[in-house]
Amino acid sequence: MKRIQSILVAAVLLWAAPVQAEQPIFDEMPRWDGGWGVQVLQEFLMKQEEDHAPNAGFASAEERIHLTHVQGVYTWDKSIRMTAKVPVVLFAERTVETSGVSPATLQDQGLGDVTLAVPLKQYFNLDGRSGSWTLGPQMLVPGGSDDAYNVYQRDWAGGIYAGYETETFLFHIGGGFDAWYGEGDSPVSSGQYFQFGMNYQIGDLNGYVKLKNYGKYQQDKVLKYSVGPSIYLRITDTVHMQIQTMHDVVAKRFDDKTGRDDSYRIGIGFVY
Repeated sequence: MKRIQSILVAAVLLWAAPVQAEQPIFDEMPRWDGGWGVQVLQEFLMKQEEDHAPNAGFASAEERIHLTHVQGVYTWDKSIRMTAKVPVVLFAERTVETSGVSPATLQDQGLGDVTLAVPLKQYFNLDGRSGSWTLGPQMLVPGGSDDAYNVYQRDWAGGIYAGYETETFLFHIGGGFDAWYGEGDSPVSSGQYFQFGMNYQIGDLNGYVKLKNYGKYQQDKVLKYSVGPSIYLRITDTVHMQIQTMHDVVAKRFDDKTGRDDSYRIGIGFVY
């Protein structure tokens, strides 16, 4: 049972990670030398899965997950920064239903893998439009407690992402690509993201509303595509907030299972 619970936590963190393609603070700042910030995100995931294999041990499964993402950033120069992202599973519950058998429920929690990155940015300013190019090496460092989760090994991974974004007084648009290679039975994974939206101003408050698109491929496991809106609000120069939801519209599994994920996230960030 302990092994099954630990595998559940590992699976939760693996599927949750792609949602966090952006960098702190909400992909916006700090954009000045010596700036730093921290953001805390609360994410709620709902997952549904069905097994269509002739000899499947279960017919369907549902998961409810609550994660806290603690993320930080420091900029030596506005073009060179370091980020760290740490997910923590506060609650994960998986209910498995099998024909002729009472539903089985598993629960667990745990610390996730730490993602470290060094985004290198090149900013530009044009007539009525500004933006940036980004190239960022990144590393996935195994997390978790050896005492609680010594029945499995977390995998190291290295990766890189590249992106472009631009904005005017009215709109935002951007996109990018990341690729990972790590240990384990599915070492190769990649993702692509695209987002566009409009700026808004309400009194002294301002921000943007974007539609985000994210595609993910993991070797021998899944090909998926998710879409959802994101609302960002600058409350003050120090305090920032974001609300976001993402939903699978394509989720192709390379086995006999089908399913989809729905993610709801709210976060607050502080920049200095």
